[in-house]
Amino acid sequence: MSFFEDIGRNNAQLSHLRKALAQLPHSIPLGNSKYNFEHYAPDPERVELYGSTEAALNNVLEVTFAPRGRKDESAPCPFEFQERGPGLVAVIDVLTAALNEFPDSVLLRKWVHDLWRTTIYHYECAKQSVPSSTTNTENAKGDSEALDIDAGDYEDLPEPVAQGPGGRPIDTKLISLAIRCYKKDDPSKTHMFRCAGTNTGCTTVWKSKNRVKRRILVHAATCEHLPRKLKER
Repeated sequence: MSFFEDIGRNNAQLSHLRKALAQLPHSIPLGNSKYNFEHYAPDPERVELYGSTEAALNNVLEVTFAPRGRKDESAPCPFEFQERGPGLVAVIDVLTAALNEFPDSVLLRKWVHDLWRTTIYHYECAKQSVPSSTTNTENAKGDSEALDIDAGDYEDLPEPVAQGPGGRPIDTKLISLAIRCYKKDDPSKTHMFRCAGTNTGCTTVWKSKNRVKRRILVHAATCEHLPRKLKER
């Protein structure tokens, strides 16, 4: 399975899980004190201690959801949710970003699996059905800043030349997938990024100051207008 196929599969699973978490049974208290992933960012000290952002996130999830350890597959669920709400649902954004960076991570996929088991457990306890995975609004979430365009209305821009040492290295894959441009009738020439597939029929452009890696990779995983060789770079 290719890098982009892994990302597409991961995001489809997470999209369904997001919907299920957002509609958890009301038997679980509503709150935002125990789970607050809305503003999560990797802790540099934790990353240094555990050796990677992947391992650091695994530790955060362990401490948050199962400080005494997760139960094995023989138990009804690996742990139980203490509350429901946006702070819990936001864990999906954290896992989506991490799995886009580490699409074959066994650690992170295990967390998706265990979150699913716990979610299903709570629905079964409440004698409710888990929401269907078919939804347009959830699948659109990753592209909430995306616009439909006609590629002919946009002018491409060269990449800025790096000034001085330091800074993040240029991600050549992202540069190939999302082309810097501006709309021809925009006097301010506001920078945007169009999908490279707009040359052959895609209509997606992102209105943002910088390339957003997660959004671009999620789109690229399912864009039928991107050439295979570009996806597999």
